[in-house]
Amino acid sequence: MQLLASKAVKEKIEGFHNVSFVEVEDAFFLHRGKEIEDARAQHKTNPPTTWFISETFDGRLLKVVIINYFDDEVAVLRTAYEPSEFEVRLYDSKQK
Repeated sequence: MQLLASKAVKEKIEGFHNVSFVEVEDAFFLHRGKEIEDARAQHKTNPPTTWFISETFDGRLLKVVIINYFDDEVAVLRTAYEPSEFEVRLYDSKQK
């Protein structure tokens, strides 16, 4: 699967969240759990927006929000940032 991000998204995650696209790629390719669909009305997309939590090669925990296209051959990054404790607990509860 290929991960893509627009220049604007890369600038946003770097500027607002202090996350580099390289770190997102690390977390994306190291991720082994389930993705969670974001069903909130303001985040609805077609195909759906999904998210997961994964570590980078340096051990930094990131929440990565993507949209999968073309039967999961391409993922487009929406955002990425360090998750809150609530998000980590929610994600962990959905992995069982």
